[in-house]
Amino acid sequence: MEEEILFCNKTKITRENFGFIIFFERFFCHKNTTIIKLSLCIFILIGTIFLQNEKLLHKGIYILTGIIGIIDIFKIKKPDTADVMIFRYQFFDEYFLLNKDKLELKFYYNDVRYLIDTKKYYFFVFSKSIAMIDKEGFSIGDEEEMKKFILGKRKKQA
Repeated sequence: MEEEILFCNKTKITRENFGFIIFFERFFCHKNTTIIKLSLCIFILIGTIFLQNEKLLHKGIYILTGIIGIIDIFKIKKPDTADVMIFRYQFFDEYFLLNKDKLELKFYYNDVRYLIDTKKYYFFVFSKSIAMIDKEGFSIGDEEEMKKFILGKRKKQA
């Protein structure tokens, strides 16, 4: 017996919205690395202030290194391609499928660590990946039903 598709969604990933994925991935999936990197850069900047017998050139290099590190943390790189990627999602009772071209990935709701609700998208954050769902991309179901469904699944986990 074939499972019933509860929701179906098509999300376009463009250069413009790709930054959201990178931002949330950096601060949710890789937050420990991001925090350590930011801490080291701040330590370099503050530590440089207390260096008394160091040449001014060396202090300048240390400060520049700290600033470049902080800029790198917050810089969101856009993909090189101008192509639009289409992700198709099919939501079932216990999991959802993400399809892109010939690739199919299966995600279980109990693996969702965070659910981020923005104005235009839902972001499902997993331990090492993230899924972006366009709220206007539903062909089966709608964004309000989807939100209730996902929140219900998350309450069952708690």
